[in-house]
Amino acid sequence: MKYFRSWFLWILFIMFVSLIVQPVFAGTSDWDSDQIDQFVQTQMTAARIPGLALVITQNGEVVYLKAFGSDGRGAYLTPQTPMLLGSLSKSFTALAVMQLAEDGLVDLDAPISDYIPGFSNIDLQQSKQITVRHLLNQTSGMNDLGYPASLTNFSTLAERVNSLKTAVPNAEAGTIFQYFNPNYSVLGFLVEQVSGQPYGNYMQKRVFNPLSMQQASAYPSQVQNLAQGHTLFLGAPRTLEQEMPLSEVSAGFIVVSAQDMGTYLLAQAGRMEAVISVQSLKEMHTRPKGIDSPYAMGWFVESHNGVDVISHTGDLQSFHAYAALLPEQDIQFAYLINQNGLLPSLITFPPLRNGLLDILTGLQPGRSVSTNLINIILVVVIFYSLIRDMKRYLNIPVWAKSVKDHPKKQVIINIALEFIIPIALFVFIPFLMQVISGRKYSWNLLYQFAPDLTLWLFVGIAISLSRGFRKTLTYLRTQQESE
Repeated sequence: MKYFRSWFLWILFIMFVSLIVQPVFAGTSDWDSDQIDQFVQTQMTAARIPGLALVITQNGEVVYLKAFGSDGRGAYLTPQTPMLLGSLSKSFTALAVMQLAEDGLVDLDAPISDYIPGFSNIDLQQSKQITVRHLLNQTSGMNDLGYPASLTNFSTLAERVNSLKTAVPNAEAGTIFQYFNPNYSVLGFLVEQVSGQPYGNYMQKRVFNPLSMQQASAYPSQVQNLAQGHTLFLGAPRTLEQEMPLSEVSAGFIVVSAQDMGTYLLAQAGRMEAVISVQSLKEMHTRPKGIDSPYAMGWFVESHNGVDVISHTGDLQSFHAYAALLPEQDIQFAYLINQNGLLPSLITFPPLRNGLLDILTGLQPGRSVSTNLINIILVVVIFYSLIRDMKRYLNIPVWAKSVKDHPKKQVIINIALEFIIPIALFVFIPFLMQVISGRKYSWNLLYQFAPDLTLWLFVGIAISLSRGFRKTLTYLRTQQESE
C-alpha cells in the first residue's frame, strides 16, 4: 500500500502545481514588444525550453516576429527555422477542404463515401451517415477507444483510411464531439481524391505558395534544417527523434516556420481572400449547431477571461505549437517550440499561452509555479522512493523474522501485494490515461512524453517484483528452519 500511496500523492501534487494564479486586469489593451520579449524569455528560462519562435499579427500586418534559443542542432533558432505543427495542421486541412467546397468540388453535407468509395467503419449504416462536415467538426461518431489501429502508423493516407474498417463507432454521426485524429486523415485523403494529386502537392500549390510560406511542407521527412525536437528528462532537455508518418500528415505533421505562420494567420483573419473567402472562414470558425461542442473546423472556439478566442494547440512527442485568433482585437499570434512532454504540458505551456493572451488583451499575466522547483522536487521524490524501496528489499531478512509467528494468511497477503500492485499499475496507468483523455496510450508513447516518470515507475515495478520473489523464498526458508 505504501507503493500505491506514494504514487497517489505524487499525482495529487502534479495536479496541484499545475494550477495557475489568475491574471490581474491591467486596464489597457496596449502591449509592446519589450514586454513580450521579457515574458517569453522568463518563461523559457524557468521551463528550460530549448527554442521558441513567436509571431504576432495585428490589423492586417505582421507586427512581431522573433525567435529565441537554439534549434537543437548547434545553431540559433530563427523565425525561418522549420518546425512541426502537430494538430495545428488540422486547420490547414480544413482550409484545403473549404477551398474545394468553394470550387464546387465538395459538398460539406454530402456523405464522405461519395468522394471516397468504399469508406466505412465496422458499422456500414453509421458510416453512410458521416458527412464531410462531421469530419471537419470532429463529430464522426468514432473515437480512439473504439479503433484498434489508433497507435499504428501507416505509410499513406489511403492505408489509414482503409484501417478504419475496424473502427467501432460509439455514437451517431453529428451528435457528439470526440477528438479523433483519423477524421483529419480521412479529410487529407479526400483532398487527394477530389484534386487528383497527393495531399502534399495540393497544399504546396494551393496554400503554401500563394501565401509565400517558403519553409512550409507537407512532406516532413524531406524538410532540410528541421529543428531538433526535445523531451524532458529529470528537468533537462533531451533530444528525441520525432516519428513523422505520412498517414498522419493532414492531422498533425505539416512543417512551417514562425515567419510562415505570420502570413497564414493573416489568411485566417480574412486578409487573403485570393486563398480563402471571408464567408468560408466564418464557417470554419463557427461551432456546429445543435450540440454542445467547442470545435469548429480545425479550430476550437472558446473564451479567455471573457474574450473570444479561436485557437488550436499542436502536440507531438517532441514539438509543441499554439495559434490563436482574437477577432475583437484583430490580433493573431502563434508560437512554435521544439520541446514537449508531460510536465511541460501540465506546467509550462498553460501559463505561456495564457500569459500571451493576457498581455495581448490588456491583462497582467498571472504567475506560474516554477518548473525548475518542480523538477528539483521530482528528482528528490524519485531518488527518495528508490532508496526507500531498495532499503525495504535489503531488510527482507529482518522482515522474515518479524512475521515468523504471524498467521500465514496475513503473510501471504503481504507477499501477494508485492506482485499485485506493480502488475496493476502496469496495466491500469495506460487505461487511466485513456479514460481521462479519451485517447489511447501505449507505454512507448508514455515513455516518449515522460521518460523520467516512466523509468521511475518501471524501476519501482522491478524492485517490487524482486522483493516479492525474495520475500517468498526467504519466508519459505524461515518456515523450513523453524520446522
